[in-house]
Amino acid sequence: MRKLLILILIVVFHSEALPQDRKINEVQKIFIKIEDGLNNGNTDKFSNYFGDKTYLSLSNSVSGYYSQNQAFYILKDFFSVNKPIGFKISNQIIEGNSPFASGTLKYVTKGIRTSASVFISLKQINSDWVVTQITIN
Repeated sequence: MRKLLILILIVVFHSEALPQDRKINEVQKIFIKIEDGLNNGNTDKFSNYFGDKTYLSLSNSVSGYYSQNQAFYILKDFFSVNKPIGFKISNQIIEGNSPFASGTLKYVTKGIRTSASVFISLKQINSDWVVTQITIN
């Protein structure tokens, strides 16, 4: 009887952990794609994660809520002027309903090397994770 109870507890706790592990893996994969895209200035790598209303705040004074298509082109234009030379996520919180990550983007603008702090937040809508905010300042 005791062995059966232990087995039942293991199955219950293990099955409850699986959705949390799956969520963490999905969020980590998205952050990896965003990191890769920002590192190379390639918005194509992560633009499919933009929601209907993605908030952008960029160092070129662009800020506001934008559609998926608008956000794609705004970031593409930003990277055409500000050429990334490196981006690395240095902090991420993936637990909870609003995971976020931050890091430093190094880029060149008009021959001058500079850097900016980057903040990215996600939110789960239905069963999909979407980017709700990208700040580059």
